[in-house]
Amino acid sequence: MIEADLVDKMVAWRRALHAHPETAFEEVSTARLVASALRDYGFEVTEGVGKTGVVGTLRRGSGPALGLRADMDALPMVEYNEFEHRSQHSGKMHACGHDGHTAMLLGAAASLSRDTGWHGTARATVGAAKVTLGCKPSMAPEDFAFMAQAKPGAYVWMRVDGPEPGAPLHNPHYDFNDDALATGASYWVNVVKAFGAARV
Repeated sequence: MIEADLVDKMVAWRRALHAHPETAFEEVSTARLVASALRDYGFEVTEGVGKTGVVGTLRRGSGPALGLRADMDALPMVEYNEFEHRSQHSGKMHACGHDGHTAMLLGAAASLSRDTGWHGTARATVGAAKVTLGCKPSMAPEDFAFMAQAKPGAYVWMRVDGPEPGAPLHNPHYDFNDDALATGASYWVNVVKAFGAARV
């Protein structure tokens, strides 16, 4: 499971991203936050990939290269929530969960940087403009160029509910459930370790 201090960091990252959403190919501040966090945990960082995307690389000797990916763009819509971390940018909102996905990826990256029980290369890729491009990758050529041997992908519906039902995706009342962050990050960490631990 993800360390408690990283759970706190994921919540902080997620809420900061939610409060400052940026839409397709405008994710400058978001990319800066992602790059800074990855560098803090020892990743070699490449910025400006596919315009605003970020790729962080962590090498642990020989072994497979595994890519983890999240998206960071928000939707062009008005948020109706009133909580403290609501959107500060009128007409822009994280209503698709990309704030949570990005926070989970950063949490997984941080945890992997502390874990010596795997060998290989982990690439943390945070892409731009997924929603605007209709789920087509904005960084497809660049993703390939970074040569991850495996990039497991899945829409994982973790079904983590709060005390009250939340609003559905793409809704002006939507907010990512922070209780899902540790589960999502742990999933990614375990995937990397499953590929790399056998080669230690």
